[in-house]
Amino acid sequence: LPDLTEETRAKLAALLPREASTANPVDLLGSAVGATYEQVIPILLADPGVDALLVLFVLTIVAETGDVVNAIARAAAGAEKPVVPVVLSAEGAPQT
Repeated sequence: LPDLTEETRAKLAALLPREASTANPVDLLGSAVGATYEQVIPILLADPGVDALLVLFVLTIVAETGDVVNAIARAAAGAEKPVVPVVLSAEGAPQT
């Protein structure tokens, strides 16, 4: 995995809880909601060392699967780099 730039890591640190990992792989923690994904994805896509994103979401009690899926789709729209969402949910395949 490539190292993220200090600029990228500083931007992530400003948005995420202190316990989150701003190194690659980034860990948003279980408190992340759709808005978190929507803010973080463009920051990661802008990092020159990132060629693609694998965005993993596991259902939590604080985030709605549909909200997160739609946030990922909005954040990835028009991206020049591939964004591959992986959603683990007991609700089945999410609809966008």
